[in-house]
Amino acid sequence: TKVVPASRAAAGRVLTDPLLLRQALQNLLDNAIKYSPVGSTIRVALLDTGATWTIAVTDEGPGISPEQRALLTERFYRVDRSRSLVPGFGLGLALTKAYARALGGELTCTAAPLPARGSTFSLVLPKT
Repeated sequence: TKVVPASRAAAGRVLTDPLLLRQALQNLLDNAIKYSPVGSTIRVALLDTGATWTIAVTDEGPGISPEQRALLTERFYRVDRSRSLVPGFGLGLALTKAYARALGGELTCTAAPLPARGSTFSLVLPKT
């Protein structure tokens, strides 16, 4: 698996807590790596969306149903826990959502309709 910058990345600055931002971004990258097939590509982009900056992490993982997306940021929730070979406790996205809120932003998730593959998790942070 390789992590590459997206071609539409923007340059910018945000006044924020670097430790919380780093941990939030690390959680998103860790999940993208864990759930993507070997040899796939993970794209990271910084997007200027007007009043906010969006850091988007896009993977080529198995995809996530709308029902599952609604639960992803709940503590201890894991998609199909009984068949998962990926270690973890289901806390990463719950913590990432809390970090995003502490930074004045939000965590969003979009996914291709199943059976397509891939998801994009984004940290949306206010410009200051």
